[in-house]
Amino acid sequence: MQHGKNEGEEYIQAFPHLKKWINECNGCHTKGYDPAMPEHIGETEWNLAAYYVKKYFKPQTLDENGFCEQCAKHRK
Repeated sequence: MQHGKNEGEEYIQAFPHLKKWINECNGCHTKGYDPAMPEHIGETEWNLAAYYVKKYFKPQTLDENGFCEQCAKHRK
């Protein structure tokens, strides 16, 4: 099931401390979660935070210049 961009954005706006786990490509500006994000983030009360981040965003790695895999290929 694909979730709309607004749902993920609204979730991150509601919990801005989770923004550190969101990667945004410098080229295409797509957003995804950092695959290095632990299964449980934050205090005990936030144990489901990682679940919801993964629900609303796909995993996205960035290269050393902040570009996603697809944009990095086009830059070469």
